[in-house]
Amino acid sequence: MTILVINAGSSSLKFGLFDAEGFGELSSGIVDWRADARKAELTVVTGGSRESFIVEVPGYGSAFGHVQRILGENGFVAEDIRAVGHRVVHGGVEFRSSVIIDDRVIESIRQLSDLAPLHNPPALMAMEAARKELPGVPHVSVFDTAFFRDLPLKDIVYPLPYEWFEKWGIRRFGFHGISHEYCALRAAELLLADVSGLSAITLHLGNGCSATAVLGGRPVATTMGFTPLEGMMMGTRPGSVDPGILLYVMKEKGLSVKGLHEALNHGSGLLGVSGVSSDFRKVEEAAARGEARARHAVRPRPEGEGSCAAARCEAGAGRGGAGRLPVHGRRFSAPGQRLPPSGRVRGPGHRPRDDDGWR
Repeated sequence: MTILVINAGSSSLKFGLFDAEGFGELSSGIVDWRADARKAELTVVTGGSRESFIVEVPGYGSAFGHVQRILGENGFVAEDIRAVGHRVVHGGVEFRSSVIIDDRVIESIRQLSDLAPLHNPPALMAMEAARKELPGVPHVSVFDTAFFRDLPLKDIVYPLPYEWFEKWGIRRFGFHGISHEYCALRAAELLLADVSGLSAITLHLGNGCSATAVLGGRPVATTMGFTPLEGMMMGTRPGSVDPGILLYVMKEKGLSVKGLHEALNHGSGLLGVSGVSSDFRKVEEAAARGEARARHAVRPRPEGEGSCAAARCEAGAGRGGAGRLPVHGRRFSAPGQRLPPSGRVRGPGHRPRDDDGWR
C-alpha cells in the first residue's frame, strides 16, 4: 500500500509516492512549466533511475493525470494508494492543523485564494482532479500556515491601526511552514542535536522564498506575513517594499487594483528586475553573459530578512529549488560555524542524491 503526496506550487507540481508502512520514498518527480506555460518538463525518479519528458500540460488539473500515468508506467497502480496528501499554502485562522478534505474544506480554501493567488487556486485544481481520479481514498490537506499557529500576539500584529487586526483579520500568518519545520528537524538530525534545544534559521529558496527563526522546534519569527508577497525578493514577487510606492503608482500613475495585483504577483521579483525570467537558472545565464539587469537581479539582497536576522542561531538549514543552485545568493552561515563553499552541511545522516539537493 502507498501514500501519494501532491505539492501544487506557484510554478510546478511536485509529487512523491511513499510506502504506507515504513514511509520510504518509492518514487518522486515534478511537472515544471516555469520555462513554458503551455508545455512542461515531467521528471520522475524511481529506484535511482531518472527520466524526463516534455508533455502538453494546460493546467494543474491535467498535470495530475500525467502523474498518475507515469507512476503506472513505473509499476505503481492507483489501487494501491491508501491516501493522498495535499500541500495548501494559506489556511487562514480556520485551519491550524491538517484536515480531511471535503466540500466544506474546499470552499474554505477557495475563499482564501485572494490572499494566496499563486498557490491556493493551483492546489484546488490539483485537489479536485485527484479526488475525481481517486474517489475511494481519504484526501488530507496540510497547511503551510499551521506551523506558525502559535506565534505570540506581539509577532502577528502589524504596526497598523489595531482595528484592522480586530475587524478585518489583518495579521501575520507565515508561509512555507511545512518546509521550515522539516528543515529544523533535519538540521537537528544532521548535527546530532535535540531539536528542543536547537536555535536555527531555516530558509526556503524556490520560486517563493522565506526565512524563519526556529527555537526549540517552534517558529519565533518569519519573513512572510499576511500573504506570500512579503519578505525576500522572489521569482515574480517583490518581497518587502515601501508601501508608499504602491500608493504613488495608483494615485499618480493611474495603476488599477487589478494592474497592481498583476504586477506584484506576476511581474516583479527576478522577472521584473532582470526582464529575462523568474527562473534563477536563466537569470544567472544572462548575468554571466553580462546583461546588466540580470546581474543586478542576482546580487545578494538584505531586504525582507530583518525579522529573522537578529535571532541568535546555532545552525542554518535550507531547501527549495533555488537552494540546489551554485549561486552566491543561497550561501549562509551561523555564528561559530564555517560552511563549505557549497553552503551545505553534511552529517552522519546525510543521504546523497543525484543532484545533492536538500529534500
